[in-house]
Amino acid sequence: MTQFTSHTLDTAPDAAKPIFESVKAAFGFVPNLQSYMAESPELLAGYTALWDLFSRTTLTTYEQQVVYLTANFENECHYCMAGHTTLARMQKMGEDVIAALRAGSELPDTRLEALHRFATLVVRNRGWVADADVDAFLAAGFTRRNVLEVVLGVATKVMSNYTNHITHTPLDAFMKGNEWSKPAVARRKAQRCSCPHPTGPIPTIDPYGADMILSGKPGLSQSQAPEVSIGSADSGLFNPVSRCSMKLRTFGETWRVAG
Repeated sequence: MTQFTSHTLDTAPDAAKPIFESVKAAFGFVPNLQSYMAESPELLAGYTALWDLFSRTTLTTYEQQVVYLTANFENECHYCMAGHTTLARMQKMGEDVIAALRAGSELPDTRLEALHRFATLVVRNRGWVADADVDAFLAAGFTRRNVLEVVLGVATKVMSNYTNHITHTPLDAFMKGNEWSKPAVARRKAQRCSCPHPTGPIPTIDPYGADMILSGKPGLSQSQAPEVSIGSADSGLFNPVSRCSMKLRTFGETWRVAG
């Protein structure tokens, strides 16, 4: 397995050192995430910039944490889920809300649940959110600006979640007591995608690798789509889904995948 370096101020590339200084000033130390990101000063700078920009959106502090924790849950990031649980508790977010976000279940607050549901759809469907779901989000009292701010928050977490997956970032000491693993029930739960997609051929194997195996018949209408099992023997990141449709873009072609 490739080993990545957890950099310190002494070992970090010169371009990363000013960012280390600012992170240390904000947190009192350099978290493990940033210590690994420092291998690429550009990644570290990009993540720091997006984090700052998202903090200045019109979403409240609680709402920002809902977006972050939702993305962490969907991307199954143990490090960021533990970290943002800690931050949410420091911000005095309700324990019932935090527990629901960590379980992937419905939030007890109606407005926050609308945000939670919308952010979930953005992550799961890779941005292919149906117009009806956007309208439902707006009807809950959010704005078109909020719609795009959610995209910003999700993009921020893509950088950190994916980095942690690849580098296997260990938890920081301040996260103690907030460790997290995705609940088994959530792993098995059927997922539904309400996005309207055109009819098209269904691939029999994912071109990006053999981990994801798809089965189905080409040329079926959306209502005729068979069940498809999406699974990975080792990662557990692709979970069984049933009777919904997702859009999969492969090498410039758009396929409709029934699942």
